[in-house]
Amino acid sequence: MKTLFSGRSKPHEFAEFDVSRKDSLMPPLIATWTAVIMVIIVPFAVVEFTPTPPGRVWMAVLAITTISGLRYAWIVGEGFRRLVEMSFWVFTYVFMGLAPLAQLRLREIPPTTPRVDPSSTRQRSRSSFWGSSASWWDWCSPVRSGVESETRDGETPQVCVWIPFGF
Repeated sequence: MKTLFSGRSKPHEFAEFDVSRKDSLMPPLIATWTAVIMVIIVPFAVVEFTPTPPGRVWMAVLAITTISGLRYAWIVGEGFRRLVEMSFWVFTYVFMGLAPLAQLRLREIPPTTPRVDPSSTRQRSRSSFWGSSASWWDWCSPVRSGVESETRDGETPQVCVWIPFGF
């Protein structure tokens, strides 16, 4: 039986639940509430309490917030500790989702980043896109750098599935 403990030296009954049971409602309940808070309540509060800018650029950032919040909720709901993946999705949610959402809606560049030139954003975005695309192609192509890789046994690595959502 796989159990999930709270990390205490003496786990209590309320701090332990069986993650292998199919009829356990605790993991889906935790995932659902995490998704509701991260995908609906927090972005709604940011959108509601900030002025609406003239463009629709902030909608793309809202999509990043939604995808990263849903993925984080999924990981939390599974009930297993995956520190690196959880850290990545929380970072993506906060620093690539919520912070840009608030900045774009307020139309302000933060004073913590001096000498930001918004006029070259298009060129930098294009350069980042093509660099990321080249990395993705190198990682997910059937033959990697001319040498067969061990992970190329017909199964697509998980990173190849999730990277396109970053674009």
